[in-house]
Parts: sequence; structure tokens; C-alpha cells
Amino acid sequence: MLVERLSKPRLSRFTVFEIPEHMEFETISVRLIKKLHQNAVIQIASSVSKTCSRDIKDVIKIAKLCNPSDTEEDINRLVSIHHKYRKTGREYN
Repeated sequence: MLVERLSKPRLSRFTVFEIPEHMEFETISVRLIKKLHQNAVIQIASSVSKTCSRDIKDVIKIAKLCNPSDTEEDINRLVSIHHKYRKTGREYN
């Protein structure tokens, strides 16, 4: 986890939340993303947590690319593209 890599003085500048349950991650995603149907947001959050990370920013990025009319296949394709081509912090250093 990236939190352990930060020094204590730097870490004190942030609020760190640990989301222990998969369901809470989906609930937070649904509360943040209003432009898509609840089922689509849950699908994105579930897919992201299984394949990519448990970073809510990844869910938001994918949701911005989706349209309300997108099918389950469209969303899965976007998640897989995001997972395949996303860059992590290590690749920028």
C-alpha cells in the first residue's frame, strides 16, 4: 500500500480511509456518481476492485467515459482497457 511509503510528516497532511468491505466501496461509488444508473456504477466498482485497485478515482475515471445507455459489455470493455493501459505512480518516476 502506498501509505506505508510516505513519511509520517507527509502522511499527516492527508486523511487516510481504509474501506474494509467490498460492499462499502460500491456504496461510496454510488453516492459519488450520479450520472449513471446505480447498477452500472455497482458494476464498475465491482470490476475495478476485482481487476485494478480499490481506488475510487479509478471508478470515477471509468464512469466519466460511460454513457447512461452503455450496456454491460461496454462497461466491461472500458474497465479492461483502463486496467490494461493505466499507468501507476512507479512508471512516472
